[in-house]
Amino acid sequence: MAKTAGILFDPDGFTDSAKAATTYLQARGFSVLRQPFKMSSTVADVPRFPSKLDLMAWYSHGGWDGPVFLSDSTTEFPGQVSPDEPMEWVQLMTYFKRQMNPKGLFVVHACHAAGSDSLEKKQDAKKGRPKEDRIWIRDVAKHMDVYSFGQAGLSGAANVATVRLLLAFALTGKAKGYPFLAFAPGGDQMKKSSDWPKR
Repeated sequence: MAKTAGILFDPDGFTDSAKAATTYLQARGFSVLRQPFKMSSTVADVPRFPSKLDLMAWYSHGGWDGPVFLSDSTTEFPGQVSPDEPMEWVQLMTYFKRQMNPKGLFVVHACHAAGSDSLEKKQDAKKGRPKEDRIWIRDVAKHMDVYSFGQAGLSGAANVATVRLLLAFALTGKAKGYPFLAFAPGGDQMKKSSDWPKR
């Protein structure tokens, strides 16, 4: 059976990322569906895919709390859907569960999806800032029954090289020298390629 991937992306700066991901995944046997989304005031406006996905890739701005795709400035974290905002987070997790097969792969190329990188951690310690422990792709894996993958630190909207490398990491567990993290269903971090699902 053909594997199906869905790509969600913010067209304001992430179209090249979505195109690079499409080419990469098609070359590896995936049937790829691509959906742009516009900044909205509600999770309900996120585009739907016609069938369940084996892999979903998300390309947008982001932060330690979650992805940036809302235009609602009245929330506690304007623009983001955060685990700290239970109602919106539950809506987003419900959306993902309806779109993805259980134990699917969720890949996020957005800044700080996997938290702070080593340089940021050192800078925070040097300046006496509190330790930043938030990693929202871990919350996704914990709440969605999927494998999740993302980059720590700044990812760069137009960095198509890391778009391809992060997808390779999600599929194989190999990414030497890059600050990518992976989490298994339930939220435990995967550190060895043998932890990756066999596909």
